[in-house]
Amino acid sequence: MGKWDMVEACFLQLANPGLTEAVEDIIGRGAKRVVVMPLLLFSGNHVMKDIPEEIVKEQKKFPEVEFCYAKSIGADERIAQITRERIEAAINHV
Repeated sequence: MGKWDMVEACFLQLANPGLTEAVEDIIGRGAKRVVVMPLLLFSGNHVMKDIPEEIVKEQKKFPEVEFCYAKSIGADERIAQITRERIEAAINHV
């Protein structure tokens, strides 16, 4: 398999699948490495505490799988640029 053969979106709360279900699914399909990347703009409790704790739980269940925790999207300038472009497109469409 290549680097990006399997991508699974998941949620920490209020929606499904949760991290546990996504990890089980992707490992069930043969993944030997799981990269978790929060699509969050701010490094609050979820990024700093909740998600790392969930990853530790999954590592204990699947010790043969490598887990990596990527930096969250954060307040990256590229997000602001995309936002600006989308707003301009909406305004120009009207």
